[in-house]
Amino acid sequence: MFWFDRWAGDLPLAARFPNLFSIAVDSRISVATALIDLGQLAFRRAFGPAENADWHELLECIALHEPDLELGDGRSRWHLEPSGQFSTKSLYQAIAPSLGHEALTTIWEIRLPLKIRIFLWQWIRGRLPSGVEVLKRNNPGDGQCPLCGPEENSNHIFFTCVSAQFL
Repeated sequence: MFWFDRWAGDLPLAARFPNLFSIAVDSRISVATALIDLGQLAFRRAFGPAENADWHELLECIALHEPDLELGDGRSRWHLEPSGQFSTKSLYQAIAPSLGHEALTTIWEIRLPLKIRIFLWQWIRGRLPSGVEVLKRNNPGDGQCPLCGPEENSNHIFFTCVSAQFL
């Protein structure tokens, strides 16, 4: 869609040129139709000075971002996948490209029950509901270990308190 899609920059043309969009006759015109013949972009009234300046800026924007209209059938191509088909995985990798800690990616490949993998993932990230984490979220408690007194975090629970009770 000429006015609503982000084909010429970071914003849709309707948001970038609201003066022109507000007087456009056909707001649902396609990019191909509009670019094949700019005369297809009809407006309800003649341009004033503000619209005239926006029109020239719009033409410059189109010249800078001219799309390839040779696809013929009006379909778009997803450039993050070799097949050209959209996938959530490719979108997520483009948004959050960092792989993170290697242990975090390995956890999901281990053949363990899901709840254990989630538990390990939370433990590695330091997100188990220990006294410190509960206190960070403004919930009741003082963040101290009820058994031995120091600050309670997940490593303290598993390696200090629990191991001391078994020795």
